[in-house]
Amino acid sequence: MPVNKQQRHRLYLIDERLNRYGQNSFVTPEELINLCKVSRSTFMADIEFMRLEYEAPIAYNRKQKSYYYSSPFQLSSQIPLSKEEINALKIAGKTLSQFKHLSAFENLPGIIDRIEHAIKFKVDSPKGNYLYFEHVPSYEGAKLLSLIIEAIESQQKIRFTYSSFKSGKTHNPILHPYALKEHTNRWYVIGYQPEWEEIYSFALDRIEDKSLELLDSFFQPDPNFDIMEYYKYSLGTTVLNQEEPQNIILSFTPLQAKYFKSKPFHPFTPISESSEEIIVSMKLIPNYELLRKLAGMGNGVKVLEPISLQKDLRNYLEDALLQYKS
Repeated sequence: MPVNKQQRHRLYLIDERLNRYGQNSFVTPEELINLCKVSRSTFMADIEFMRLEYEAPIAYNRKQKSYYYSSPFQLSSQIPLSKEEINALKIAGKTLSQFKHLSAFENLPGIIDRIEHAIKFKVDSPKGNYLYFEHVPSYEGAKLLSLIIEAIESQQKIRFTYSSFKSGKTHNPILHPYALKEHTNRWYVIGYQPEWEEIYSFALDRIEDKSLELLDSFFQPDPNFDIMEYYKYSLGTTVLNQEEPQNIILSFTPLQAKYFKSKPFHPFTPISESSEEIIVSMKLIPNYELLRKLAGMGNGVKVLEPISLQKDLRNYLEDALLQYKS
């Protein structure tokens, strides 16, 4: 619930007075009402608001006929926030609120709500909400996150039944889980697969329901494994370990270049720029995710090198075009 300027001021006054002489400092309702210069009903509404919205431990002592904080509490931080910091908190709170449905938060009741409330007192605007994010739909594999996090932290092996979208085959790998990675609203667990003797990634939504189990055996992670280095030359989650990174040269139309430079999908080096095109290079191992990314740009991008990627993209687009031929 947004706080208007007048109410915000009253809440600060109440909080400051209850904190003035430390915990268990008793203050009568009349003193607080006179301090805030409001009616008794408005004052009572403010007290209830502080209890509900900010979980303020405001208690009433019948013997003293006074209010007090039953435990240490401060409504606002003593550290002043700049406008930039406040805006960053707004975005952080909104971003975090998108993930309330994830099972990872089930064991922490209302934690996101409490974080939002802690931010709210500083950042709420009387203009209401004006930050809107793309809706993140409930993800089928999200319920597995907590168990996988537990396995990663305890270095415990996991086993599950996995169905590949591409091959349609089902298998039961044992995995030494190293990390979790999110890509295009899907979660992947990355780890060492002893049967195949290599690092592999598995999409959580392709793990069959109730098949994931923590085994009674543990593993020592490879001290040389660095997930950032592992994905350094790959787009998305597919890493073709047998392939070497290639020097990929792309030509963008001026309009597409503006979108690309404002949000590049991979680090790049500018080569040349004219009124008709902008040419850049990047080091990548070509994979399916790269094909999809380039295809999504349509005629705004052209692959200049390597020729093998140029052919793969042409075949990809031609196959798509066949869907519309009568």
